[in-house]
Amino acid sequence: MKTTFIKCSCASESLCLEKDEEDDLLYISIWERGAYRDNRYTWVQRIKHCWHVLTTGRPYGDQVILDRSARSELVHTLVDSYIIKKIENGTNT
Repeated sequence: MKTTFIKCSCASESLCLEKDEEDDLLYISIWERGAYRDNRYTWVQRIKHCWHVLTTGRPYGDQVILDRSARSELVHTLVDSYIIKKIENGTNT
């Protein structure tokens, strides 16, 4: 499985993209990179999070799995959003 991480601009989370070549699926998940300053985890929450990572191998609770059709829709949406943003900003390149 090929894995790519894209860090959030705020450095709090990362987007994890895992491509399963065998099943032709894309797994998208958000990984937390630490607690926010104003919203620190309690010791119980930290232990639960550690236990979750130890037992599942994954530091997240939510995940989206996209097949080829859904990936295509995501790509078109992102591209359209980028093009619309460029038009709104008055740039042509």
